[in-house]
Amino acid sequence: MVVPMNAAVHCSDGYGGHADYVIVNPMTQKVIHLVVSEKKWPYVERLVPIDQVVETTSTLIRLRCTGADLAEMQPCGARVEATEACVGGFRRA
Repeated sequence: MVVPMNAAVHCSDGYGGHADYVIVNPMTQKVIHLVVSEKKWPYVERLVPIDQVVETTSTLIRLRCTGADLAEMQPCGARVEATEACVGGFRRA
C-alpha cells in the first residue's frame, strides 16, 4: 500500500484532516502509524494505526474509524500554537 503525504484523510463519517507523515518500525521497515492533523484548530496531530487505513489514492486516504474515534487517538508530538511572534501564521510549539 502506498500512503500519500499531504493527502486528504476521510473517516467513515466524513473529512477528518490531512496526512502529515508516517511512523516506520526501524526493525521491520514497515509503516505502523499514519500521522493525521485534525481538520480544525488546534490541528492536533493524531497517531492512526495503519490497520485503520481502508483505501488510498494519490490524493485521498480513507479510514475505517469515525471522526470521533480519530479525535480520541493518541496525540503525536507538539501541537500547533498561535503566538504574537507569528502574525498571520503558525509555528510549532
